[in-house]
Amino acid sequence: MTLPVQTIADQTIEHLASGQDVILTAPTGSGKSTLLPLLLLASPHFEGKSILMLEPRRLAAMSVARYMASQIGEAVGQQVGYRIRQDQKSSANTRLLVVTEGILTRILQHDPELAEFDVVIFDECHERNLHADLAFALCLDAQQGLREDLRLMMMSATLAVDDFQRCLPEAQRVTCEGRQFPVHCHYQLRDTRTQWLPQCLNLLNRAITEQSEGDILVFLPGVSEIKRLHEQFRNNSETATQFELLELYGDMPQKLQQKIFEHSEQRRIIFSTNIAETSLTLPRVRVVVDSGFERSMRFVASAATGRLELRQIALASAQQRAGRAGRVAEGHCYRLWSEQQQLSFQPTIVPEVEYSDLTQLALELANWGVSELTALRWITMPNVGHWRQAQAQLKWMNAIDNKGTLTTHGQLMHRSGSHPRWAHLMVNAAKISDNSLALACLAAALLDSKDVLQGRHVGVEFSQRIEQVLHSKGSIHNAILQQARQWYKRNSTSLWPSNIDSSELITVMMQSFPDRVAKLRQNQQYAMANGSGVQLPMDDGLTQSSWLLVLHYQLSEHHSDGWVRYAIKLSEQDVNHHLSDHIQSTDHVYWDEQKKKVVGETQRRFGSIVLSKQPLPSPDGQQLAYALMKYIERKGLKLLPWTDAARSLCERSRLVQQLQLHAHWPDFSETALVNELSQWLLPYLQGMRTVNELKSLNLTQILKSYLGYQHEQQLAQWFPTHFDTPLGRSVHIEYAESGAKISVPMQEMYGFDEIVELAGGHYRLTFELLSPAKRPIQLTQNLPQFWAGSYRDVQKEMKGRYPKHVWPDDPANTQPTRYTKRRPKT
Repeated sequence: MTLPVQTIADQTIEHLASGQDVILTAPTGSGKSTLLPLLLLASPHFEGKSILMLEPRRLAAMSVARYMASQIGEAVGQQVGYRIRQDQKSSANTRLLVVTEGILTRILQHDPELAEFDVVIFDECHERNLHADLAFALCLDAQQGLREDLRLMMMSATLAVDDFQRCLPEAQRVTCEGRQFPVHCHYQLRDTRTQWLPQCLNLLNRAITEQSEGDILVFLPGVSEIKRLHEQFRNNSETATQFELLELYGDMPQKLQQKIFEHSEQRRIIFSTNIAETSLTLPRVRVVVDSGFERSMRFVASAATGRLELRQIALASAQQRAGRAGRVAEGHCYRLWSEQQQLSFQPTIVPEVEYSDLTQLALELANWGVSELTALRWITMPNVGHWRQAQAQLKWMNAIDNKGTLTTHGQLMHRSGSHPRWAHLMVNAAKISDNSLALACLAAALLDSKDVLQGRHVGVEFSQRIEQVLHSKGSIHNAILQQARQWYKRNSTSLWPSNIDSSELITVMMQSFPDRVAKLRQNQQYAMANGSGVQLPMDDGLTQSSWLLVLHYQLSEHHSDGWVRYAIKLSEQDVNHHLSDHIQSTDHVYWDEQKKKVVGETQRRFGSIVLSKQPLPSPDGQQLAYALMKYIERKGLKLLPWTDAARSLCERSRLVQQLQLHAHWPDFSETALVNELSQWLLPYLQGMRTVNELKSLNLTQILKSYLGYQHEQQLAQWFPTHFDTPLGRSVHIEYAESGAKISVPMQEMYGFDEIVELAGGHYRLTFELLSPAKRPIQLTQNLPQFWAGSYRDVQKEMKGRYPKHVWPDDPANTQPTRYTKRRPKT
């Protein structure tokens, strides 16, 4: 069978052979992942040369490598091989090596020139995974500085490749047109008022009723939804027995994953995460049921951990999922959303560098010799806030110095090949003993496994889980032990201990996780030393423990505190013994909401946890001022003794900024004044403890001092505080964002025939003319026009209401007055 990619294979090979990079767009099922690399391998242009191909997912990497090897009649590991975490099949004969993202980065770090390879292929680059973006940036850097002959090929299933073109401006764009078979999309409105999973079950039953051929692939956001929908369908659907029911997700044992590719006489329903969205070939799938959701881990910098969030997929992902149904024949895709709802889908996938924890990326860049993000070319610039947080975390671990250079400790951490937190744990443990290192490696392997996310054990007590790993032989535990042994080998020349004593666990973990010490607040809620709040699950065995060492916690979508996934129970003796060098005694002065004043106390504390406290009788005046200022900052400027003069000063200053009359005028917006309290208010709060004492402040004078004398004089010229009426009475001018206004009886303005301009003509003064009853009867910025025009209507009405007052026919030339027609006796 001819695949679409064969139509563009020759030109693609010619471009690469002539020393040009390539950006290839080819739809799902075109053969870009399984055929084009083989055609490149067989080309005379690349005889004796080697290709490195990146696949984002482990299952896809193994599947693609095995399939390509079978196409040339070989076992995987000969000309075509793969290398993934904890598994590899390659040899000296391997010329096409398929790897996952972390492996590519590790190869680059070991050999920045990539001397063994001539072409690097980034498959499914549109997925925008963090490690793929990092590896691409490092490849660009190596190509520019070390290997000009290294060729890069980006392969995307979507047309949104402009970001890649920006990074590779000279690259040739090649487009492979058309999917082989059409896919018909069926839409079902998702009712947002009810739970979506039962609606997905109904949609699956509809697809079964309407389509009688081929396997059915159901896309769900996570393992929890896979398990629930699988169970609901098996127990409640009359057609369940007609199908073989399978699951597919990344953390499954390989043997179970491989079952997906085995031959079956029975129709199958495959409940899958987005692992089946790209690269995998499931040839019997003719029907796709798409929930429209995905679940991703979003880093929350303020909590220094992640939040697993349910999100609507991008339109590009929806197209990829639908394409699964059209690989070998005409197919159907059932979507749990309407065409109207689809209009809200974002077009492309959000890159992981925008929302992920960047600690590992920062460690990789430090090892590469890069301390600033701008030193490399990125498809999308990583989140700067997360980058700074990552660098701060690495400095705390002593992995980098203040210049961002890798320390000796950091070099050892990088050599471990794990997340920096686990690497820090293992490097520290290696300094204690082989037993401590083995414990640290076991702990790191367990924490790094998906066990923490899928609830495969009862309770969060980590010590028990370590014992289970050490003394049981389940397949999951074997994988954890294998990873632990691999890390141990990288960190020690000694043999793996025959008997591991877990009694050292607290010592090992406290050394690297002191910021995760947590003290009970109430019920199941704890305060951690790093400032975050966490909560134990209801009825957990550790409930009511006074102290915990929280090894893993995760934020939820609907809860402010994080949920504890793994923890170790501590005694107060453990805390005092292991943290004695870190406990500090400090004076803490703060606003006490119950006493309604600033109070002080001496605290013995570790991080954000207060271990003990005693009253501080006489806090320093500056400490009192700062605490009161922070309270004002929280509650707002309404606590200050505002006067009309103070408000006027602020309003007039805001007009200066609004009209851009001065380039360096102080910002008098409320937000700016709150943010700058330390600059203009703090010096005047010395010794104050209560809000009542604020009444003694001369706020107008304080604000004038902040404004400065020259600015004050200029302000008075542009926006005076008062206007003198023709009778010589000084009237206060009201200023607001909408303008400047005075309120004055109409009789008092007779004879005034001018337009009053402010701020050099930028503003006109508005006159609110009042009746004898002090009620507004006219607003005008143009008195001459008013006297000559609409005044006649006002005159007619007012004469009838107030006959004793003066309503002249020619007000512009009449003497102003404050009296009625009969003047009072003198």
